[in-house]
Amino acid sequence: MAEELRVHNASLQREFDQLIRAASLQGAPQALQSLSLEEGLMHLGFTACGSAAAWRLHYYQWAMQMFEQYNMYEAACQFALAALEQVDEALAPKDGLLEADFVNESATSVKGRFWANVFKFTLDLGYYYDAYCAIISNPDEESKNICLRRFIIVLFERGAVKILCDGQLPFIGLVKKVERELAWKAERSDVLAKPNPLKLLYAFETHRHNWRRAASYIYLHSARLRTEAASRDHQRRSTSLQERLDGLSAAINALQLVDPAYAWIDPLLEETSLHKESYPSKKAKISVQEQSAGNDAQPQRLLSYVDIEKLDNEFVLTSAEYLLSLANVKWTFTGNEMPPPELVDLLVQSNLFDMVFTVLLKFWKGSGLNRELERIFVAIALKCCPSSVGPLPVRNDHRVHGLLLKSSQDEVTVHSSLDVDPSTQPPKWNSQLETLERYLVRISIFLC
Repeated sequence: MAEELRVHNASLQREFDQLIRAASLQGAPQALQSLSLEEGLMHLGFTACGSAAAWRLHYYQWAMQMFEQYNMYEAACQFALAALEQVDEALAPKDGLLEADFVNESATSVKGRFWANVFKFTLDLGYYYDAYCAIISNPDEESKNICLRRFIIVLFERGAVKILCDGQLPFIGLVKKVERELAWKAERSDVLAKPNPLKLLYAFETHRHNWRRAASYIYLHSARLRTEAASRDHQRRSTSLQERLDGLSAAINALQLVDPAYAWIDPLLEETSLHKESYPSKKAKISVQEQSAGNDAQPQRLLSYVDIEKLDNEFVLTSAEYLLSLANVKWTFTGNEMPPPELVDLLVQSNLFDMVFTVLLKFWKGSGLNRELERIFVAIALKCCPSSVGPLPVRNDHRVHGLLLKSSQDEVTVHSSLDVDPSTQPPKWNSQLETLERYLVRISIFLC
């Protein structure tokens, strides 16, 4: 197979060399003009030969279009490159006059057109690096931007976006334009699109060690998931919550690599255009109150920043929401920094005790924390030591005494016999009691 391909490529190269040489033969313009008419080929479109270079330029363009018509992109690309070599000489003024066919077109415009063709052919062939080289070689800025946008769109369509952020393409002088095009794509894409443009922007900025921008984009992805979570079914909602947690964790990790004075990101609101948020400010974090001058009726608006502490708080609350979703309990994080008491109650009811104490120790301090701990231990003790099951056996262990909260209506019966058979004690009771004891020990150590 490899040998056949080598022979095929060699044959194509010989044919190409012959066509190139044909342009330099004496009488070639007239012969090729008549050939195109006799064989039904595309009209050459060039009659007056102002110069040899101008003739070759037209001839190469004609050959390029002919091969493109038959989807022979390798040959078409070769003729486009050959035409580029003739542009400067063909468009150079002769006796102070320009070639008649190029009076209204500059050399930059002509080169931009041919480089755009080279880009198209190489992209169709899947030669992404060559397509990138065609983009950066294009001197026409408008044509270059069009090609760059097309490049990104095609990479998304083909699932080949990894090349954008793995360092294969340096994007010399194009980094901001690539970021802008990816932001444009993200603004118009579904939050669950794969590949996801915001995740790609995170990887793109991470590769360039732009940690703050990377954190901004991955946090925006998490915020979008939160906005659309309410409309998802249970299974997709759990998946969405897991992805939100991954995004928040990535944002925290990125900001931890930034100087503490700048380890924050701008508020990313849904209605804010991605184009306006593409380049976060580098000023030190500050809370600003804006009030319209001369309008006392308009309330002041506090524009808060998002720093590592706020991201960490959101991560804890999103973790609680995720665990509740796995227990088929619906609770939605509304964006408030302080969780409602009902969240803690739901976690206790779902036996998510680790998360209960994580939330308590994260958001309550001082006497408020003590009150919540007392309330929660009462609730956990009632779950672990329900009075409705009648007399409950208790292990003959001095550590147990004092841990049980007794009801005034139903006293817990403690067997005085010292020879209680451990095998008769319910395993579930033992497990619940050990759970309560474990948390009491942990909290006592934390509060000491």
